[in-house]
Amino acid sequence: MLNTSAMATARTISIWRSYVIAQKWQDLQVLRKIHFPSQMLGMIFFLQVIDLQQLTLSSPYMKFSDDPLGNVKQSYVCRIALSILVYLCLWLGQYILRKLVVERYVLNDVTQLIDLCCVCNISVLILSEENFGYYIHGRNVHGEADSSMHTLHMQLEGEKQDLCGSRGLLPNTDLQTFMIVLPNRFKQYYQKLKEPLVQIMTTGMRMHQSLPNVSETSKIDVRHHTYLCISKFLQTFIEHNLKELDYTMTDRVFLETVLDLELQDVSEKALFYNDHRETFVNATFYGNEFTLSTFEVLLFIFIDTFAFDFALSSVCTFLLSFKRLLFNDFMQCAWPKLEGKLVVSPKVARIMFVADPHLLGSRKGHWFDKLRRSPFLLVLYLCLLLEWQMHRTYQAAMNLLGPQVVFFLGDVFDEGMWASDREFEATVKRFHDLFPEEHGTRNIVVVGNHDIGFHYHIIPYLRHRFEDAFNTSSVSLVEVRGSYFVLINSMAMEGDHCDMCTEAMAKVQKVAAAFSCAKEGRDDCWYEDVEIRNPSPPFLLQHFPLYRESDENCTESDAAPAADKREKFRPKWECLSLQATNQLLHFLKPRAVMTGHTHHGCYRLHRPYNIPEWTLPSFSWRNKNNPSFMLMTVTPEAYAVSKCHMPQESTVITLYYLGGILYVLGCIYFQMSKKRSHSRCIKVE
Repeated sequence: MLNTSAMATARTISIWRSYVIAQKWQDLQVLRKIHFPSQMLGMIFFLQVIDLQQLTLSSPYMKFSDDPLGNVKQSYVCRIALSILVYLCLWLGQYILRKLVVERYVLNDVTQLIDLCCVCNISVLILSEENFGYYIHGRNVHGEADSSMHTLHMQLEGEKQDLCGSRGLLPNTDLQTFMIVLPNRFKQYYQKLKEPLVQIMTTGMRMHQSLPNVSETSKIDVRHHTYLCISKFLQTFIEHNLKELDYTMTDRVFLETVLDLELQDVSEKALFYNDHRETFVNATFYGNEFTLSTFEVLLFIFIDTFAFDFALSSVCTFLLSFKRLLFNDFMQCAWPKLEGKLVVSPKVARIMFVADPHLLGSRKGHWFDKLRRSPFLLVLYLCLLLEWQMHRTYQAAMNLLGPQVVFFLGDVFDEGMWASDREFEATVKRFHDLFPEEHGTRNIVVVGNHDIGFHYHIIPYLRHRFEDAFNTSSVSLVEVRGSYFVLINSMAMEGDHCDMCTEAMAKVQKVAAAFSCAKEGRDDCWYEDVEIRNPSPPFLLQHFPLYRESDENCTESDAAPAADKREKFRPKWECLSLQATNQLLHFLKPRAVMTGHTHHGCYRLHRPYNIPEWTLPSFSWRNKNNPSFMLMTVTPEAYAVSKCHMPQESTVITLYYLGGILYVLGCIYFQMSKKRSHSRCIKVE
């Protein structure tokens, strides 16, 4: 994407316009011309409920069979023909409805993207092949896009009344979409401009790499500079200001259209083919509907060949086609690799990080919070004991990934500070039921503000009750195969010289002294009952993030919504104070910092220490529609991290609804089959 306001400086360009276009393009990539769940429900309805499958009997009569004994067998060929016919009719019905009604009178997502590009003054270059792609010219005819609502309304009214210029790439034209064929020289320029970003990604600035040595320029600075250079290069190219790299605009000849090939020479200049049919959708699901539908009907037929059941074939086809939404992220989740390969060594540790599970309490947790976490309404009793989503995700991680240690970064409870002893013990038991220590896995818990309260609400009894239940303290040191992790009570970093804070800071200094001892090569370096055998710095784990003004610079896929990013953090509430942050970084000099609390993901590099911090989103659907957890592969010398995303709650709830509909249709079908069988028996008698 490039800003077409060429005269604007980098300081005056709003990045939010680019984010809006990127989000719209991402939505369009998975949009289809048909509603696939309705397609499968229609197959079940017509083939099973209405019982059109009776037409597949090996009978010369084109009518429903009256054979009471079921002696006539079904024909494989007829089943295939009927499947294709019903699927095609349903597909055509949805396709025609979308083309004639939805896109004409309700919403045309393709046209909306083009209009949005114009309003935002953002152009889009799409490379679907090495040297072939599409271009959407998003020129704002008024020259700027950052305007008030009133100004924007007046500008659109001016366009409506034809009181301004045209949106097209060429003067006095409205054509905004083009197919482009680029020479090799263009790709060389582009790769050269992108080289700094590629180097950063391969040397450790990305999440899945360790960060032992970070350059002076941060990841954000490098990305920003690379983005500006690429955007300026594309602007200059579009405006014909590159002598050695130019393009010509033309129409496809008849033979090129028929063969879908480019027959003209592009060794010197790029070609922009006028695209009146908006074929850039070929880079999305929307433009490949025929291919997708062909695959799905063939998959349906393949399953039915073995299952010989239209309902089962529909359900299996639906699940296999929708597996991307449910399982693709999790199945791609794997342990990150160290230095390009997964090292097998006794010193390699596999760590899993989870933040903010917020087990529900009796005060603020309502029945729907618990009910929506169970797949079946009939197991309401289990809903009251287990948060199904977190439990199943944890169990899947244990079975598929097998971490050696799982760190919970605080807020295990939602109402720990208010819970009575009886309720606290019940919640602790529920925690161990939800997250059992199986297959040699250890669960280690960091205290959070919802567990014992914020600083001024903490009483010694609540703090000691939690520490005794989870065998932790205000500052703990844990060793995992030669790597060390310092666990800190964030509420003890208040800095007001209270007994808890004084004790915690003294322990932090003792930990720092123990690691300084190890760096000197001594053999008697201990902190409490943990011996430090190597000088590798520890990892810092706590609930509160280190000091930052807001989440505005957080660019992770699970970062906070745009509106929440601009909200300023209150030190000692949403994050640690600047003083406490500097003290921890100065004393411990950790390899990395893992935190939670905000319920949103964030990555930050703390200068001048060059220490990375990852803030993890909540593990619970109650706090995050797209929760996730983090994996770490670590040795005393290096580490690498990656994030595993869980299915979105909205997707799973949609599948629950569809499952309920399928269940109702199945009941109707079996009732109709039962009545039909009963009537046939009466007729035979």
